[in-house]
Amino acid sequence: MREDGTAIPKFIYHQGRTDADDVFTQGKPFALDMTCGASSPNAKAYIGFDFGTSNSSVSFVESRSVREYKKRLGDSSWKELHELAYELPYPIADPLLSYLAETTNNERIIKSGRQTFEAMLTLSYFAALADYRWHRLKNQRRDKSKMFGSLSQRSAGPLWGMLRQLYVQQNFRNKATFTAPLAECFDGEVYNSLDALVNFVASEKHDKSESADLHRPLRIAANLCNRLFSKVCFGFFQNLRTDKFGKGVTGHFRVAHGQPPFIRDYCVKLATLPPEIMPYLFFPESSLALPLSPMVLWWQDAKAHMYDHGRCYLFDFAAKDGKSFSFKPVGLADQLTVTEDHAELGALAKQLKDERTEDSQIEIIQVNLIDKK
Repeated sequence: MREDGTAIPKFIYHQGRTDADDVFTQGKPFALDMTCGASSPNAKAYIGFDFGTSNSSVSFVESRSVREYKKRLGDSSWKELHELAYELPYPIADPLLSYLAETTNNERIIKSGRQTFEAMLTLSYFAALADYRWHRLKNQRRDKSKMFGSLSQRSAGPLWGMLRQLYVQQNFRNKATFTAPLAECFDGEVYNSLDALVNFVASEKHDKSESADLHRPLRIAANLCNRLFSKVCFGFFQNLRTDKFGKGVTGHFRVAHGQPPFIRDYCVKLATLPPEIMPYLFFPESSLALPLSPMVLWWQDAKAHMYDHGRCYLFDFAAKDGKSFSFKPVGLADQLTVTEDHAELGALAKQLKDERTEDSQIEIIQVNLIDKK
């Protein structure tokens, strides 16, 4: 590429050890419609214009953005979406796989992309709530907290607002333990990309959106989630039994990452008996687990039997009268309504009512790892 805009193509059929060993054909030079920026060595940003017959476009590139992209390309932990699809927790992996599978229908691409982003924000916020309650327990905070009750509904805008309130306005970014990577959501170019996606999702729901690049912000969000959940396992306890000649409890912790059936698990020994098939965050290196209930629920619907653990449900919204609560099943366009009159889930409705009035003290489960599979 010359400074006068002349492009000289070269088709290489075989690349040798040196340029002299290359087998290639020289193409015909042609003019490329662009301006060389070599005359502006101190420039910090570039604006590009493309004037077409019916449409024109403008692009803006900052030097700090280029540096960030180069840094991520050299970071082995920064992965593509298809690499993360089977590593992230099931509530995120399921819509992400749907998004990756859709390649032609733009309406379905946007819908699955929105669902993926909302799933990432949902599980991130629920994990942040567990970390926040853990922080309050360690510091013996007695003042009233209502972080869960302040969430109006499980959609991108409210979730993004609650995360920003927690990490920026309440400065939890300097106090967070395992959710510290989420603080990067509100830094520089990452914040701009994710905030633009939040606005796009809100517009798309009201049929006011135009086309947008979903892949890049989804990749950013997925990698931040991967940093969070690479050392924290989302899943549940199962096959728990009390020791015959002791007070301990042994069983398994099933890691619910990727798609079911979930084959990865840990053999564990516990001091107390936690409820089985209930959502927990397990820290293998720290030998403890934190509950995600009542925001997340594993429940077996008699009408739609699914494996031995049932389906995973995410809290969606509470009715205005506070008497009923709606949950969204992962992978289904359906709703589960929970009330105190529900034969099996009435106790959950009461817990939800209490939790939305005030964040309760989190219960820590001590876990000893017996064997790792």
